[in-house]
Amino acid sequence: MKSLKITAIIVFSLFLSACNSSDENLWDTKISTPEEVVKIIDLSETYFDKNVTDEQFKQQYPWFQGSVSDSLFSARRTDANALQIYNDIKKSTQNISLEKEIADVFRRIKMYFPQYESPKVYTYSSDGQMYLDPIIYNPEEKVLFIDLSCFLGENHAAYIDIENYLKKSMTPAHIIPKMAEAVARTMVSFHREEQKFVELMIYEGKVKVLQEAFCPTLPAHLRMYLTESQYQWTKENEANIWNYFIEKDVLFSEDQKLAERFISQAPFSKFYSEIDKEASPQVGVFVGKSICDQYLHKNAKDLPHFLSKKTQEIFNDSKYRP
Repeated sequence: MKSLKITAIIVFSLFLSACNSSDENLWDTKISTPEEVVKIIDLSETYFDKNVTDEQFKQQYPWFQGSVSDSLFSARRTDANALQIYNDIKKSTQNISLEKEIADVFRRIKMYFPQYESPKVYTYSSDGQMYLDPIIYNPEEKVLFIDLSCFLGENHAAYIDIENYLKKSMTPAHIIPKMAEAVARTMVSFHREEQKFVELMIYEGKVKVLQEAFCPTLPAHLRMYLTESQYQWTKENEANIWNYFIEKDVLFSEDQKLAERFISQAPFSKFYSEIDKEASPQVGVFVGKSICDQYLHKNAKDLPHFLSKKTQEIFNDSKYRP
């Protein structure tokens, strides 16, 4: 595979680490917390049940309708397209033990955060409309909502108008990593004063470290929402990517366009060169996690303590070398 053709002005790439932190999982250990039972509440099952009236449903789940009008709320319950999508959900999830997988995530969270309280878990269908935010987690209310209509597989007919790069992570295999990330984001504090590019990368890296700790047995490319080839490209080019950031003097820049180019979801990372045609997306997230991994290799693997560290301290103490 073609590598980035970028000339480095420093010698970081000459001193490769003896062990690539991106390849090593620090958290793949046996679950040590007690067994846990998760019972998913399928809101759609009740919503599409012809024997349940509108009023009965609203009494049981008064918060579900939100600002949707009564007429639209009622009409959707018998809409052929909505019913077909719900049937597709049941087919796509019939061979996965979702309750067990979610329970294992909660048990792993409690290994590192013993005071964590597992939320009630609800599933529902938005007909794919919530694809940008398919997981809603509220730690204060202790509720977790999973929109299963956003995990039907990238070729599902309901996704015809969605960008291809987004559809790649709309599969059943992405339910658990996205759920784990949703929980992780509520645990990682975002400091508004930390707006430098390297700080934003490390913030994302912190989230990804927690996500990995919560579902460590999943393939790394799934947790990064990349294809296997995209993940491999990023690994192979990590040193070149870092040298590009150094050469362009962007690490300590507060230019928000850098986040759009290298951190935000997109079809590819934007180096503004011919390499963009094959560059993987979100390389800044990958680099941020690598920095965090190298910090953790050199320090105690204590997640609460790790989360208390400012991004600049993590960067300095990691002595990051791609």
